[in-house]
Amino acid sequence: MPRMNVIQRLSKSSIAVIAAMCGAALSTALDLSDKVGKLSDRLGWTQSEAMTLARNTEKSKFSDQLIRSAWKRLFLAERFSRRVLDGAPSAELTKAWSDYLQALLEWNTDLMVNIVGLETYYDQHKSFVFEHEIQDKFAAVDQAVRLLYLSPYTQSAIYQTASVILEKPDQLGAEVFRLTDDARASLYVFVRCFSKGDRSQSYC
Repeated sequence: MPRMNVIQRLSKSSIAVIAAMCGAALSTALDLSDKVGKLSDRLGWTQSEAMTLARNTEKSKFSDQLIRSAWKRLFLAERFSRRVLDGAPSAELTKAWSDYLQALLEWNTDLMVNIVGLETYYDQHKSFVFEHEIQDKFAAVDQAVRLLYLSPYTQSAIYQTASVILEKPDQLGAEVFRLTDDARASLYVFVRCFSKGDRSQSYC
């Protein structure tokens, strides 16, 4: 009987040693994985936003919302312009303008949250670029859209007040599309860290 107790104690001791070794190995592996991830970030090996977002849920939610809002605002600016240039009925123009204003309201409501969030989840430089470059491009888009909205043709089409045929504001519409293209190109670099179709240079 005493011999059996000794064997049992030795077995338990062996199991404890093995468990401790496994735990230490797992801890070392996780620590190594974390260090490799941080090193690859610093060296630019994992610049893909998709990889970054997959590693951090809160960061993912913030980034997804910001990107979605930005693209939505550009899309609605272009949709309103297209409705005007296509000679859409008054109801369609009014709806397109209302949708754009709603997106603008949401964007400005979240503006400071986005500025602070970028600095929190990314860095001060990312926040600075958003505030002083991206936001300026969005302001230019908004100015162009408003000029198109206030043009005699658009006002007449919306409120159905024209007594003569007015010329479509083609140049104003073209300016909206030019500025949305410019803003979208900057957004692509801002989000992906490289120009569309050119991965040779990282801007992050």
